[in-house]
Amino acid sequence: MNPIFQAYLALGTSAVIPIWFASHASVKAPIVKKKKSSSKPSAGDSSSDEDEILERMTSEDAYWFPVIGSCVLLGLYLVFKYLDKDVINKIFAGYFTLMGVGALTKMLSTITKSLLGQEAWSKQTKYKFRLTRNTADVLFSFRFTDWHIAFLIISCFLSGLEWYTKQWMLSNLFGLSFAFNAITLMKLDSFKTGTVLLGGLFIYDVWWVFGSSHAFGESVMVSVAKNLAAPVKIVWPRALEDFFSRDQKKFAMLGLGDIVMPGIFVALSLRYDYKKAYDKLVKASTGPINKAAILSPTHNFPRPYFYTCMSSYIVGLMTTMAVMHFFRAAQPALLYLSPACTGSVLALAIIQGDTKEYWRWEDGEDDDKDEPKEKSSKDSKSSSSGNKDKRSIDDLKDGDDDEAWTSGGISENGQKANLTSAGKQKNKK
Repeated sequence: MNPIFQAYLALGTSAVIPIWFASHASVKAPIVKKKKSSSKPSAGDSSSDEDEILERMTSEDAYWFPVIGSCVLLGLYLVFKYLDKDVINKIFAGYFTLMGVGALTKMLSTITKSLLGQEAWSKQTKYKFRLTRNTADVLFSFRFTDWHIAFLIISCFLSGLEWYTKQWMLSNLFGLSFAFNAITLMKLDSFKTGTVLLGGLFIYDVWWVFGSSHAFGESVMVSVAKNLAAPVKIVWPRALEDFFSRDQKKFAMLGLGDIVMPGIFVALSLRYDYKKAYDKLVKASTGPINKAAILSPTHNFPRPYFYTCMSSYIVGLMTTMAVMHFFRAAQPALLYLSPACTGSVLALAIIQGDTKEYWRWEDGEDDDKDEPKEKSSKDSKSSSSGNKDKRSIDDLKDGDDDEAWTSGGISENGQKANLTSAGKQKNKK
C-alpha cells in the first residue's frame, strides 16, 4: 500500500476510535432523585459514582462558538507572526503537559471502569481528598481509587516524556485523550443546537482555510496548525522513512476540532437512540419501574441514528482526504463533515416519520422534569399543612372552652406549633 494511503487510514482510524468510545461514555442512565434523609449529610460526601451534573451547550452558545473560535485563531496567528515562536511554543508545551496528565488519567479511568463494569468498579477502595475552609464550607472535593493513582503515575511519566522528546506518537496519544474527554463532557442540548453549531463551523472552517488567504496572504488555519507545537492535532508520516522525523512538512495532519465538533453531534445521536429505546421499554413495562435499571447504557439497543451519523462522518472524512490528495492542498474538513453528519441524521428522521420529535427533543429533559414534580409535591404538602393549621386556629377561636385542640403544623417562623384551647389555659390558671 502506498505510504500516503497508510497515513490517511491511520488518521481516519485515530479520528473514529475516540468518537466511538466517547459517544458511548457520554450516555448516562436517567438520574433517579434520592429521597432526602432526616439526617443532614456532611458537605462533600456525595459519591463519586453519581452522575455529573453538566451544563449543556445551548443554541445561544452555538451561535457564539464560531465567533469566539475565530478570535482565538486570529490571536494565535498574530502571536506567532509577531512574537518569538519558540517562546510561545514553550509556554503552550508547559500548559498542555499539565493538562495532558489530567486528560490521560481521566480517559484511562473511564475506559477501565467500562471494561470492569459498574459493580466491580464500585468495590474498589476509594479515597477522598477534600479542601475546606471550615466543616460546612467545602472548597474542593473528589474521590479516587487505586486505579486513578496508577494512571496518574503513568500519565505523569508519559507527559514528561512527550514534553522532553516531542515524539509525535505521544503527542497523538494526548491529543486523543483531549478529544475523548471533550466529546464526553461537551454535550449538546438538542439537534437544533447541533445543526446551528456545525453550520456555523462550516462557514468558520471554509473562511479560515480558504478565504483568509485573500485577506492575510496565507491560510490562517494552516499557518497556526503548522506553527503550534502542541497536541491539538493528530499527525502521521507521509512516508515510512519519516517515521522518526520532526519535520512537520513530512506529516499528514487532522485537527482535533475536526474530531471533537462532529463527535459531539455523533454522541448526541447515540443518546437520542438510547432515549427512544428507554421510552419504548417504559411504555411496555407493567408495575413499578426502576428507571436506573430498566435500560442500562451498556445494554444492546437499536442505534439507527448513531450508526447513520457515524457512517456519514467516515464517508465525509474519506471525501476530505480524497479531495486533499487530488488537489494537493489543505482542505477544510468541516466543509464535508458538517453537512454529512447533520444531513444524514435529518434524512433518517424524515424517512422514519420522526421529524417533529427529532426537532423537539432536548437532551436531559427527563431528568429536569423530576425536580419540578418533587417541588410541586412538597408545595402541596406544605399548603395542606398550612390549611390544617388555619383550620385549627379558627376552630380554637370558635370552639368551647372545655375542648382542647392541638396541631403539629409549621408556624410562620418555621418552628413546630402546638396549639391549645383557651379553655385549657383557663383551667391551668
